[in-house]
Amino acid sequence: MGFDCFLELARIAAAKVGLMMETSLLPGGQTSVRLTSAPIARVRFVPSASSAKDQLFAAILKRRTSRVPFDNMKAAAPALVTAVLSATTNTERVRLSSDDALVKDLRALTWRAWVIEANPDGLALGGPPIEALALLEQINRPALLDPNSSASKEGSDLVAASWRRCPAIC
Repeated sequence: MGFDCFLELARIAAAKVGLMMETSLLPGGQTSVRLTSAPIARVRFVPSASSAKDQLFAAILKRRTSRVPFDNMKAAAPALVTAVLSATTNTERVRLSSDDALVKDLRALTWRAWVIEANPDGLALGGPPIEALALLEQINRPALLDPNSSASKEGSDLVAASWRRCPAIC
């Protein structure tokens, strides 16, 4: 998930400077379940006068990942939904749904993806609380690498709590 986000940010940034990004995923073919030294992607930047500027460029440095559980009893304001959907030129790739059944299925899918990404490389948690615990030597990288450690379990519980309460998915 993180690598795909990187590629999307690179595409947005390239468009800003008039480049089109051509991407070939797994150019050597998928070799195994775990990553190897084979290339994950091959990216080529091509000058393009018609490359559409993405309005999300201005938000790149402002975006943050919220780990705070949402109020799932409160629907997203229609004006906010409109703003989110109109902020991208990739309208064919961006949809928003608050349909209970679909959101429930997507929550389960993203949770499974998160668990796969977190194992066996450990949790990638950050922010002031985690940094403070690291300074106090209450949490460390080996603890986050061990899915059976209390640090890893508590981190997973925090993320799961946020996703269980997500009222809509974009």
